[in-house]
Amino acid sequence: MEELAQIYAQGFLPYSGDLTLQDSVFYRCRSVRVNLNGFNHNSENRRVARKAEPYNITRTLHHKSDFDSNNPIFEEFCLNYAHNRYGAENMPIERFRYIIQHEIAQYIMEYKSGNNTIGYVYFAR
Repeated sequence: MEELAQIYAQGFLPYSGDLTLQDSVFYRCRSVRVNLNGFNHNSENRRVARKAEPYNITRTLHHKSDFDSNNPIFEEFCLNYAHNRYGAENMPIERFRYIIQHEIAQYIMEYKSGNNTIGYVYFAR
């Protein structure tokens, strides 16, 4: 995983545009790099956190092997977001499944407000 951290630190992200690829392929992404070393909450972060307090947002870490990523409710939730954000033509279900089944990321963070799922994050450590 140290090698993966170095790859990410240099601005590379996993490529998912070719569903026939069996090996990990990365591309250089210059627009999404966020260095969180030394991050401190500023007044705007604290203001937003206070506004979110009434929603009792919780998070649960799942190892991918213990998470049912084939669950239709999970797929629908994620695809609805992707279709609204990027367009349905950019995230067909086959591409979504290709990304989720890939070995690079091993964790899924689930966010809830009460019993309502409000988000997921798929990541590597």
